[in-house]
Amino acid sequence: MNEKFHESRYGSDMKTRILFVLFGLLLAPTAMAQINDNDFQVWTELALKYRLGEYPVSLHLAEENRFDRNASRYQTFNTTLGVHYDPTSWLTLSLLYRYEKVRGVSGENRAMPQFEIADKIGPLAIKNRHRLENRFIGSNYRFRYRTRLYLAYVFPTESLELGPYVSDEIFIEPENGLFNQNRLQGGLGLVALDGVVRISVYYMLKQDQSSVGWRKA
Repeated sequence: MNEKFHESRYGSDMKTRILFVLFGLLLAPTAMAQINDNDFQVWTELALKYRLGEYPVSLHLAEENRFDRNASRYQTFNTTLGVHYDPTSWLTLSLLYRYEKVRGVSGENRAMPQFEIADKIGPLAIKNRHRLENRFIGSNYRFRYRTRLYLAYVFPTESLELGPYVSDEIFIEPENGLFNQNRLQGGLGLVALDGVVRISVYYMLKQDQSSVGWRKA
């Protein structure tokens, strides 16, 4: 998954942004329970972003493919279309649509408004994303809230940015046990060619809540 290192962003409203980040930290789980199985997966994503001239608006197109069973089986395809609006240098508002198809499961359509707060304090990049997922699976409707906190230590050079990062994302679904999924990541991100190329290599601990407790998925 590609992560974006942000340029320095400062302002008189730093206190507001810190409160949002603390909100994300408070939601982050402190302990996980039962782990039942392990699987090495490969997730690849191709994303395109086009800025509309001098306006703070950009169009977004992305396609993701996922492979499970130790990267030997094609598992998931999704494509995402949307628009981003940057009212300030530290806030991005987005309206996204996603179609996702998981192996053996009916296709799913999602309408996903979201906002993301980002800042950089010295070499430390901070992002806090909040997403509201309206999920349409066949004739069924389900709502899910996702919040992600991302921290990176960036080492800029003349031609690229490189740095380790860690992120944690939790999923809250009122109709399915409330807090029912967690994705904890740690890895290395690279940005080159003025942001044209973005590469992340990471380890993800993905855990789901089931009737028998937490399990690695």
